[in-house]
Amino acid sequence: MAPAAGERRAALFEGPGLNEIAARLAPFPGRLEFAVRLALICALTTLVVAFYQTPEPALTAYVAFILMKPDRAASVVTSVVMLLLISLIIGLVLALTVEVIDQPLWRVTAMTLVSFCLTFAASASKLKPVAGTVALITAYALDLLGTVPGGELATRGILYVWLFVGIPTGVSIVVNLVLGPSPRRLAERALAHRLRCAAAVLVAPETRGKATGAKATGAKATGVKATGAKATGTQAIGARKAFEECLREGPGEVPVWLKLAGAERTSPARDIAALGQAARSTIVILSVVNFLTSGAGISLPAGIRRHIAETLDGMPAILGEGGYPVEITLESHEDEAVEDEAVEDEAAPAPVAATALAELRMALSVFAEPPTPEPSPQSGPPPQPGAKPKGGFFLPDAFTNPAHVHYALKTTGAAMFCYVVYLLLDWPGIHTSLITCYIVSLGTTAETVEKQALRFLGCGIGAAAGIAAIVFLMPSVTSIGGLMGVVFLAALVSGWVAAGGPRISYLGFQLAFAFLLCVAQGAGPAFDMTIARDRTIGILFGNLVVAIVFTQIWPVTIAGRIDPAIKGLLHQVAALVSAARAPRRWGIAAEVRASLAAVEQDLDLARYEPSSLRPAPVWLDQRRELASIPSSLQGPLLIGADQEPAGFVGTALRLERLAKRLEAATEPDGRASETAAATGGPEPPPRPAGPPPAGASGISAAIEAPVARLEQLVANLSEFAAQEVADYAPA
Repeated sequence: MAPAAGERRAALFEGPGLNEIAARLAPFPGRLEFAVRLALICALTTLVVAFYQTPEPALTAYVAFILMKPDRAASVVTSVVMLLLISLIIGLVLALTVEVIDQPLWRVTAMTLVSFCLTFAASASKLKPVAGTVALITAYALDLLGTVPGGELATRGILYVWLFVGIPTGVSIVVNLVLGPSPRRLAERALAHRLRCAAAVLVAPETRGKATGAKATGAKATGVKATGAKATGTQAIGARKAFEECLREGPGEVPVWLKLAGAERTSPARDIAALGQAARSTIVILSVVNFLTSGAGISLPAGIRRHIAETLDGMPAILGEGGYPVEITLESHEDEAVEDEAVEDEAAPAPVAATALAELRMALSVFAEPPTPEPSPQSGPPPQPGAKPKGGFFLPDAFTNPAHVHYALKTTGAAMFCYVVYLLLDWPGIHTSLITCYIVSLGTTAETVEKQALRFLGCGIGAAAGIAAIVFLMPSVTSIGGLMGVVFLAALVSGWVAAGGPRISYLGFQLAFAFLLCVAQGAGPAFDMTIARDRTIGILFGNLVVAIVFTQIWPVTIAGRIDPAIKGLLHQVAALVSAARAPRRWGIAAEVRASLAAVEQDLDLARYEPSSLRPAPVWLDQRRELASIPSSLQGPLLIGADQEPAGFVGTALRLERLAKRLEAATEPDGRASETAAATGGPEPPPRPAGPPPAGASGISAAIEAPVARLEQLVANLSEFAAQEVADYAPA
């Protein structure tokens, strides 16, 4: 789901700033719907648990948070996979029960082995979304074996553990099939949001008028009017922030939703293909609008801006009706028709702006018209760094990258340490520390530190709310209906927070976990303060153990994946320039935006690493500037590729060479000279990052300066790497 816009602010206790948290708590389309569905699943799960008197209602209700996805298809698939997987694991646990039930040493050994295997799968296989949860439930099931006196009771207890997943899975499937939005609906909603943001930034702080110029296909939507709301100065700033957030996200989850929509087979394949083209066209529209409104000396008459905004503002209504706009025109004579209105600006479209308008017209004219397949496709761009493989259960580096084994060892070690501690202390009330270790473990140190503040904050808020509910609310709750109401309200608030994107979702997850553990103590209303106290202490202890383990033992820096990602980004931009046809170029542009969003997120996360692990500020500044240049290049390259194709051949070659030089400059073992020889000899002197050559066109001028600056940055990195090699070379 698309989170609300927000700027990156200073960290608060190594977490997101208050302004960012406030922005990510703001409403957006679909957020309330998601939270209500999640709250309903939790409340109904509580009802089923009360009816069948199964243990651990809090954990059973919390599983719904792990199963819940924005669309019904992903939610149902995740639920089915989780149910099948837990059934297999419970079968394994039943086989182990006979051997380990009366032998604590073998029980701990079995817990450790099963935990290691599943956490390894969570890091190195396609089971990543669910393997951690399965490890949690399996370890807890084996823990319960030590508290039962006989084999029959142990078997019954393990079957109850199966219900921890079986109950919320069944409820989730039913609720999502009945109330869940289709993935196509979410894709249409996301595209409409991006188009509205583009329209708003074009006219801010002016007034939007009546939408024209688009026909509806697949829905009865004609004569749609724009909102007509006046944008104040504050609204103009908000519009720009929202637009930049859309630009930063790129295609977001739209391609995944469309793929799921195709798998559902609830929409014609033609419609899915049309919406896929609409997603690519929207990236082009955003890039062109950004180029025209970036304030880089490019002016566009107010009348033309309003006309473009009116056209863009009418398209979301068509998408909202379940269709997609076609035959969208932005004719040249319409620009002339508003020329009288633009006289007051005393400026017709400048040559650069006119070129941009030509690209915008082409993107609108084929907005939802899938391109015909190319008869002999050329080699495409290299795969995105970190992209998921198309086949195979395990990742390509599953058995060669030690990071996967380290992750499994750290997670299992932290969980087993908590288990041994509360056994030695004879304090079973803090068993939530064992569960917490599986919930909060992450792959890199930066992610662990960033999320740790959200976890502690969420635990504090959830525990305080849970204790307050026990003191002031639960004594008056005398029926299961009242308990369902309490769970519904808590899950509604937590679900609202969890829907705000990965930078704040952990706050909602931890809030729900802490509250449910305090309030849902049994099959009916209860208000034992000791249970709430012990479970809260367990959560905090588990969080602390994970924080220490993941920052001190085999810490994984996020910096290791930044340089390869930037290199791949340059390859993709070069492929964008080299693409012979506009549809292919637009598809690559969407990939560039997705890769750029991943690089920017990693650069943001790098600041949360401990000083002993975090790269130097100059290193981060260099990479941040390197990543920003492809972003500024995308608009001019898209605009000029059709207008001046001959002049862009050299640009593609320069970008490919820069990608290879960047790889050589960032090699840690001093092989820069070898790589340079393998990639075409010594590096030519970089062009100065000054004014473009005399006589260069407007688009060429907008491209030459960033590329020259990119060459200078890569040259500086090469010099820096060479100096490091010289400094550490033996005398």
